[in-house]
Amino acid sequence: HTLYPIDADSRRDALALGRFYARHQIELADGTPTLLALLCQARIPADTSLALRHLLIGGEALPTRLVDSFHQLNPAHRITL
Repeated sequence: HTLYPIDADSRRDALALGRFYARHQIELADGTPTLLALLCQARIPADTSLALRHLLIGGEALPTRLVDSFHQLNPAHRITL
C-alpha cells in the first residue's frame, strides 16, 4: 500500500480530488462526512473509471441521507465508519 497525501486546496475541490484519485489509482480513501458530501455532489462515486472502492468516514456525524445518496451513485462502493 502507498500513502498519497493531498494538498488542502485539492481536498476542497471535488473535480481536483477526482483527478487525484484517477492519477494515483486510489482504491481506498479516508475523510469526513463533509468530504463524502463533496464527492457525492460532484458524482465522483458514480465514476466507474476510478479505482476508488472503499471509503473510511469519521470525525463528524454521518447523516443517513448522505449514506443513501452515496449508495445510489454506486452501490458497489463501501463505507466504513
